[in-house]
Amino acid sequence: MFSFLKDSDGVPQNNPSLQAHAEKVFGLVHDAAAQLRATGVVVLADASLGSVHVQKGVVDPHFVVVKEALLKNTKGSRRGHLERRSEHCLGSSL
Repeated sequence: MFSFLKDSDGVPQNNPSLQAHAEKVFGLVHDAAAQLRATGVVVLADASLGSVHVQKGVVDPHFVVVKEALLKNTKGSRRGHLERRSEHCLGSSL
């Protein structure tokens, strides 16, 4: 699914492309949470994201896995950067 992982066995620990993608995902989740809290709706800044993910073969179960991973990581990282940035947006749901 991730073109930058196609030649890897397992998840590389110091892959700049993987890290950049993860940071973008966390940033988008943060922005979405802030929008939901403020307005009750999310407006995507980049509407092409959906078509790119469909083109790459991302299907609904993949999003469920990512959601669970995000929740697990934010709950487990009490001192993490995302939690500090998002705490005011998500309230006590983390």
